Amino acid sequence: MFGGKKKISELEAELAKAREEAAAAAKAKRANVKDAEDKVKKLQKQVEDLLAKDRARLAAERQKSLEERKARMEESRKPKAAKEAKEVKEHVVEEGETLSHVALKYYGSATPPYWQHLLEHNKEALKGNERNVRTGMKLVIPELPEELKK
Repeated sequence: MFGGKKKISELEAELAKAREEAAAAAKAKRANVKDAEDKVKKLQKQVEDLLAKDRARLAAERQKSLEERKARMEESRKPKAAKEAKEVKEHVVEEGETLSHVALKYYGSATPPYWQHLLEHNKEALKGNERNVRTGMKLVIPELPEELKK
């Protein structure tokens, strides 16, 4: 029996050592899991930041593109050679007249390129809006550019 107690004692010591090793391994595993979770969170944050920057960049590019397109459209709507046209006459607006009426009278057409040509040359008086035509207002009637002549 004497040898059995010694064996039990050795086995109990071995069991205690195994428990300590298991506890240490579990602790290390928890630390590794925690480190991995922290790394995942950090990487997710980096991805979110990059996506936010990319969205902001795309929005800025879109806005710039829209502004450029708007500028090109406004430029294309302006009659060509508006600044180079010579003043032909002066017209005093009569009651009920619009820029279309005046364009028809002097240019033979009331379509947008013609009344817009008048608008461009009378920007100050009309404050840039064709609806600001008033009775008694004096408008400059410029010569038509070549592309609008029939």
